[in-house]
Amino acid sequence: MECEIHGGLDDIKTQTQLSIPEGKIKVHGEFKSKNEIEIAFDPKINVIDLNLGKVLKNPAIGTIAFKMKASGEGKTMNDLNAKLASQFSKLELNGYDF
Repeated sequence: MECEIHGGLDDIKTQTQLSIPEGKIKVHGEFKSKNEIEIAFDPKINVIDLNLGKVLKNPAIGTIAFKMKASGEGKTMNDLNAKLASQFSKLELNGYDF
């Protein structure tokens, strides 16, 4: 695991990479708490050829690869407006690649 974290509890940025034999996950993210009355987040996740079936010990699931971007803000965790976009380049399930 490689990780860089900058900032404090109310404004934090990270670049993290987890490399395991089953694949790789990269996270670039940001979290802000503005004046303790509003929160905001903006992560980008890149999963690179992760053998999810091996991790979960489920042979029906194969390798996955995708990119995901999310962003959101709100006053509380229950009051968030968020956007999520993902793009799968590999999704193996029951021997098929979708």
